[in-house]
Amino acid sequence: MPIAILISSIILGGFIYASQIIKQKSIEKQEVLKFIQSQEENCQKLAIQYKNNEPKDSQNTSYAHFEYHYNPNTKMCVLAYLKYSSFFSSRSQNITDYYVVDLFTNKEIYNKTGYENGEEAVKKFNEWKHIADLYFYQKMLREI
Repeated sequence: MPIAILISSIILGGFIYASQIIKQKSIEKQEVLKFIQSQEENCQKLAIQYKNNEPKDSQNTSYAHFEYHYNPNTKMCVLAYLKYSSFFSSRSQNITDYYVVDLFTNKEIYNKTGYENGEEAVKKFNEWKHIADLYFYQKMLREI
């Protein structure tokens, strides 16, 4: 009889301990999700603020492809956008500046400027999109 009580106590204790561990992990997961959600909201606010405060250099300058993303793996709020200017001389030329910025640190991650037309413009745009996507979705942890 005492052995049966001891075995049932151990089994019952194991179930209670396991349920407490599961409960603690669930609470921790909810806290992480709340933190990620708050960071995503902060990222959205910073992206809107950045876009609204971007200086308008001249009538021939426009800003396009504003895309932002909070990456919980890297803890970065990444904003990618183009600054597009056109001017006219003997032939039409386009100047496009390609930017990728971490809004949490307000540091430029990537910046490329160039004159371009036709296939070169498509090539540079695709390169920029690839760089932005790497920062949007990379799996490595950023060094602090």
